[in-house]
Amino acid sequence: MAELILYPVQHFTEHGIQLIPTLPSGATLGSWKDMQNYTADMQRLAGYRRQGIRKFQLYPRVNGLLCLDIDRKNGKDGLRELYSLFTKAGKAMPNYLLDIGSFPAYTVTPSNGLHLYFRYRGLKLFRSGELAPGLEAVHHNHLLTAPGSEKNGKPYLFYGDIGNAPEAPATLIAFMQEVREDERAHRVAWDYEREQHGPLSLQDIEGIIEKQGQYSPLASRNRFTYELAKFAQKKGYSPNEVEEYIAQRYEGATFTAYEIRQAINSAYKGTT
Repeated sequence: MAELILYPVQHFTEHGIQLIPTLPSGATLGSWKDMQNYTADMQRLAGYRRQGIRKFQLYPRVNGLLCLDIDRKNGKDGLRELYSLFTKAGKAMPNYLLDIGSFPAYTVTPSNGLHLYFRYRGLKLFRSGELAPGLEAVHHNHLLTAPGSEKNGKPYLFYGDIGNAPEAPATLIAFMQEVREDERAHRVAWDYEREQHGPLSLQDIEGIIEKQGQYSPLASRNRFTYELAKFAQKKGYSPNEVEEYIAQRYEGATFTAYEIRQAINSAYKGTT
């Protein structure tokens, strides 16, 4: 069985993995696309903890990792779905997957989910997203909560040694979707000025904001809401219109009506 690591944040940083502090709202401290906002400095990370921050995230791709986020609740069993990938491919599973407790580097989440860490040194960028119900790949353009973080007072526990993470098996990679070259190069240039775009619906504005990557709902719903509201304000939308639109699409237990309203009020501050 893999050994429980008591100080996983220190363990990860000792292996050169940089983390970005994250607020309860989901907003990172600074853009998660800017690597200057990450740190492996334990003094800085300890300082964030003293400020009450209990969540840190890592970007798998820049750390040479390809990760699996496995959900095991509400009828989903991502681990079973992972096993089925090997069955579909007609390939034998690696020994480390036969007994998940012996996996060389994994996190157990507060909801009894799993994060499995694989090494990937290739040049391809793989799309982050669901491979099967309860089984999500995390590589490009997505963050993963680091062990040592807490959710509702419960910790993310790490077992093993991140330095011993196995190479991503070819069978798994075969099910991954590569990011196309045109997607890599695509960057949407935009500003808030009315004449730059003409009339836009809130859905149009959402699409423009989301394509920025660092402002997408996956990166930070709080920052995404703020940026959408700033853009919408310049297009003549009222705060109430933006709040209703965001609430219908994103309000939930982890992104409350209060947080939505605060982000929108901040964007409209001084303009209403």
